[in-house]
Amino acid sequence: MELQLKSLIYNTLKEHEEIKFEVTFEMKGVNLEVEIGKNKNEQCGPIYKELEYWICYDRFVDYLISKDVQHNFEGNFFIKEDEIFMNLILKGNYYEYDDSDRWTIVFEEDFITDELKIDLSSIGIEDGFEEENWSVQFNKLKDAPIKNLELSYFSDDWHTIELDEKQLNVLTQFIESELEQSLPEFNIEFDCKIEWEAECVENSIDYYFTSTPILLKLNDIIAQ
Repeated sequence: MELQLKSLIYNTLKEHEEIKFEVTFEMKGVNLEVEIGKNKNEQCGPIYKELEYWICYDRFVDYLISKDVQHNFEGNFFIKEDEIFMNLILKGNYYEYDDSDRWTIVFEEDFITDELKIDLSSIGIEDGFEEENWSVQFNKLKDAPIKNLELSYFSDDWHTIELDEKQLNVLTQFIESELEQSLPEFNIEFDCKIEWEAECVENSIDYYFTSTPILLKLNDIIAQ
């Protein structure tokens, strides 16, 4: 079957510059999008079903799992020096399929009152400090400053605190420390770099990542 698929890919690439694909894992299974020229999915002909099985359920997905990859990916097939290659890009929410290690930021009273110098009574909090009543949100790209940083508290409703420059610096340093502790290791057994973006909503940090292109030879995968 793999020889038939290889022949289909080779013959298709003799007519088209590349075969693009994108795979997303969903609750009901795996979704494959294929694009060849102006055609998509079933419009591409018999090669679509062959690729769907091989990429999503057979040799290729087993190959990725052996490399500790269990996330969404995209890429393309192309011919170089009469050999079939693949460019593979790994991407997605790191915690999309397993959020057991997702980091949650917790604010303690000492940090709010002693380091941020926020007087609880001045913002209408009279019944004592409750951790769950404090929330932060922000975005951060790898090697870039934190953006859209907002600190909120709940007292009858959610309120955003207007922080002065000193308070903002203190909070930023605290968030940087939380990011340093929470950053996944991205243990991917490929020679690639990982670009990531952290997004925090209601104290919970998600990491969205994209790998640099990973060059693979089709023959090497089939030979596994």
